[in-house]
Amino acid sequence: MYQKDLAKRAWTDAGLYRSDDPKLLEFLSKLDKSPLDCWSDLVAEGRLRFPEYKQQLVEPLWASGDKLLRLNLLRWAEPDRPDELQVLQRWMEAADPVGDARELLAMARLDNALLLDRLLAKPGISGDLAQEVQVRLARLQARPGASLRPGDRVQLTKDLPEKGLVRGGTGQVVEVRPAQPLSYVVTFAGPSARKTVKVEVTADQVSPARAPLEPA
Repeated sequence: MYQKDLAKRAWTDAGLYRSDDPKLLEFLSKLDKSPLDCWSDLVAEGRLRFPEYKQQLVEPLWASGDKLLRLNLLRWAEPDRPDELQVLQRWMEAADPVGDARELLAMARLDNALLLDRLLAKPGISGDLAQEVQVRLARLQARPGASLRPGDRVQLTKDLPEKGLVRGGTGQVVEVRPAQPLSYVVTFAGPSARKTVKVEVTADQVSPARAPLEPA
């Protein structure tokens, strides 16, 4: 009940309940009617049906300063989503390295390479937190394919018949998704595929390409 009441108070103070937007009010009413332990359902439905309100909803909760609310926000955060990564970066930059140490540790445990790099460079963090960040970065860098970046050429290491792709086909990385499990969005074209396709592949399905990218 504590978190539910606190969330409602934060949204009330932010003026969300005075909105004349029926879709936003529909989401807020779900909190009133939901059971106490409802975060997973609210987060899932918010991403699916109300993505345009995401920042409007999470910012008042973070601004409340309540540690439990903040840790719950971080628990459900998905930094492989670009909009959520931007919010996390902003929160990290504004966080106090001492007063917000628990939140910074929770951000580190999201295991996102960009967040870890920025956290390691943040002035004033504790030695223990810096050590944890370094360990997590080392683990990420040790994953198969962890060195790939957008723009890199890759080669399939196995057939993907459901995608019409065969082992040895080459493509280009357009997005890295560092969450567990590590994956990439790759564009395949030309002889590698019947038509230009963009697919998500896991790190064990590709390796750096040994030959020039095939022409479209």
